[in-house]
Amino acid sequence: MTIASATLSKLAIVIPMLGSDQPGEVQATVAAITRILRAAGADWHDLSAALTAPAAPVPPPPADGDVAAACLFCLRSAVEWTFAEAAFLSSLPRFRRCSGRQKAWLKALLARAQAASPEEAPSRPQPPPRPRKPRKPRSRPKPPPPGCDPPPF
Repeated sequence: MTIASATLSKLAIVIPMLGSDQPGEVQATVAAITRILRAAGADWHDLSAALTAPAAPVPPPPADGDVAAACLFCLRSAVEWTFAEAAFLSSLPRFRRCSGRQKAWLKALLARAQAASPEEAPSRPQPPPRPRKPRKPRSRPKPPPPGCDPPPF
């Protein structure tokens, strides 16, 4: 059985958590992967087959005006897209029309994708990385200077 690309995108987000140093996180990740696979009607054997399947050939460059094909071609290329570029390429096919600026940006991204060598192309598009929230530094109260009373709390 083949696994849908939407399911593979979900798994691509969860699988790196298997490398955690915390045993509980690893167990929770295994359980989450199992839930995702079952919801898609697949199992671990199907995941293994999908990971070891030969790489799909890179499609030929799209015809002019075919926005969905151009976006798919770009996402399957060997280019390392930024978060904004990957999000743009993933969302653009959902719109009925493209503005002039969107067409110009797509044309520039398509030129970069065509310049990339097809031998290094990934077998399936990679999901855009999730933005991480910056951690707040832990603040500890400073001890009072010598000779001062601490504030009453």
